[in-house]
Amino acid sequence: MFAIVSIAGKQLQVEEGKEYKVLLSSEQKGQKKVSFSEVLMVSKEGKTNYGTPLLEKATVEAEILKEYLGEKTEVFKFHSKKRYTRTKSQRQQMAQIKILKISYEIKK
Repeated sequence: MFAIVSIAGKQLQVEEGKEYKVLLSSEQKGQKKVSFSEVLMVSKEGKTNYGTPLLEKATVEAEILKEYLGEKTEVFKFHSKKRYTRTKSQRQQMAQIKILKISYEIKK
């Protein structure tokens, strides 16, 4: 059984029991278990259900194993011949999650 879930604006194909690295939103920070309700597709026992755009009553439950900062991203701006340079950088909050349960009733 697998599902396609929208997490922090990115679509991810997930399966039960596997671990994934995702962006962490401010509401999820500090929690041990999270639930994702933006499920786009669920496939179970060879039957596939698609949402328009989301499936109703479908959730994916996950456990946050580790919170950490991602790799540093640097932005460098300059204007030639004007002595203008700006450097900015950031590190995004990331989380390693383990999918515990995908819940959805397949309509027959």
